[in-house]
Amino acid sequence: MAGAPGRLSGAAFTDADGDGRWSAGDTAAPDGDLVVATRVSADGTRESGDLVATVEQGRWSLTGLTAGIWLVYQPRTGQTLPAAQQPYRLTIGTDESETRGWDDVDFGVDPTAATPADATLSGTVVDADGHGLAGVVVSDLTSDPDRRTTTGSGGTWTLTGVSYGVHLVSHDEQDHARTPPAHDALLVAGGSSPATRTFTVLAPGRAEVAGTVFDDLDGDGVRDAGEETLSGLHLGLAGTATGGTWDAAVDASGGFVVGELPADTFAVSAPTGWTVTTGPVVVATYTSTVGDVAVGLHRPRVQEPVTPATPLTPSTPVTPATPSTPAPPAPMVTTPAPPGTPARLRARGRAGGVVLRWAAPAGAVVTDYLVEVRRPGAKRWTTLPALDAATTRLTMAALAPGRWWFRVAAVGSAGAGAASRPVSVVVRR
Repeated sequence: MAGAPGRLSGAAFTDADGDGRWSAGDTAAPDGDLVVATRVSADGTRESGDLVATVEQGRWSLTGLTAGIWLVYQPRTGQTLPAAQQPYRLTIGTDESETRGWDDVDFGVDPTAATPADATLSGTVVDADGHGLAGVVVSDLTSDPDRRTTTGSGGTWTLTGVSYGVHLVSHDEQDHARTPPAHDALLVAGGSSPATRTFTVLAPGRAEVAGTVFDDLDGDGVRDAGEETLSGLHLGLAGTATGGTWDAAVDASGGFVVGELPADTFAVSAPTGWTVTTGPVVVATYTSTVGDVAVGLHRPRVQEPVTPATPLTPSTPVTPATPSTPAPPAPMVTTPAPPGTPARLRARGRAGGVVLRWAAPAGAVVTDYLVEVRRPGAKRWTTLPALDAATTRLTMAALAPGRWWFRVAAVGSAGAGAASRPVSVVVRR
C-alpha cells in the first residue's frame, strides 16, 4: 500500500534564556506565529514548497509530509531548530493507518525578535523552454481583496507591501503549471524565509496571427488597387527573442493562420524568388490574437525585349475597296460572377460549442454557403456540408476545448466566391 503522510508537531515558546529548551521563565509563543517546514536534499537543496503551521495555544503541527529530510524554521526570526534536533528524516509506514513523525519537537523563539516590516514577493513566469511570459496575471489570494500584478516582458512579477504571514500566490495559467506540483505556491513574507517563486508553464504560447498575402507589384509595402492576393505559398515566421520558427501555409483565398505562438517579434520570410516588403509581426503577449496582418511579397518582373519594326517597302498603291453594308453587331454574352464575400461574420463561444452568424453578400444570387473550420492545433481547414442560402446562423456543439477558427464563403451559379476573413473563439468546457 502507499505510505501514509508523515507528521511533525510540538511546542512553540519564547526562549528567554536561549537554551533551546522550554524551561522556567519561558512562555508560549503568541497565537498566529508561524512555523515552516521545507523538504531539502542531503546537500541542503530545496526540493519542495513551504508547509506552514500556525501556532495556537503554544502548539503547532504539520501533517501530510512525505518521507525525506525536512528543515524546520521560524520565519519571523529566520531561526531554525537547534542542530541537535534537526533536520528530521521521516520514515513512513507501509500501513495506510499509520502516521509517523515526531510529537514533541519544541521550538524556541527569540523573544526580542520584532515582527518584520512589510515585505516584497517576486518571481517569474516562464514557458517550458525557460522564456519569460509577458501578460500573465499573478495574484496574492490571501489578501482581501486579492492583490494582482501582471508579468512584464521578461515574465517577472513583484508584489510589494506584503504583510508578515502566509501568502498563497497563484497565476491565471494554473491549469498549465508544471512547477511547483501544486498550482499555487505558499510563500512566507518576512524574516529570511523565501519570498520568490518561479512558475513554469507547459504551454509555450497561445497567441495566434492571421492575415493575407498580396502581390506587391511596385514593392512599396502597401497594398494598392490591382494588387491581388497570392495563394499556394508558404511563409516563415522566426521569433527574434525566442529563436523559434513557424511555417504558415497560404490558402486559396490568400489567407494564413499560425497558432501557439509566444510573445515575440516575428520576422517574416518569403519563398524563393520573392521578397517580403512589409515589416515584422509583433505579438505583445502570449495570449494575443493578431488579425488582419497584410504581408506583401514582391518578385521582379522581366520585361520582354522589343523587336524593332521592319521598315516598310514602297508598294503599288492599293485601290480602295467598294464600301459594303456593315453587319449587325453580335449579341453580348455576359458571364455570371460568383457571389461576394459574406459580411459581418461573428463567433460567440458557449459551453462546449459556438454560435456563428453572418450576413448575405451583395451582388450575385447565393445558392449555398460553405463553412470552413480549423480545429485547435490543426493547420488545415475542414469544409462542413453546404448550407442553403436562407441559413446565416450555425450552432455547433460538443466541440473540444481550445481556440477554433471559422470562415464562410457564398456559392452561386458561377461557383464559390472569396471566403470571409477568419474569426476565432475559445471553446471552454
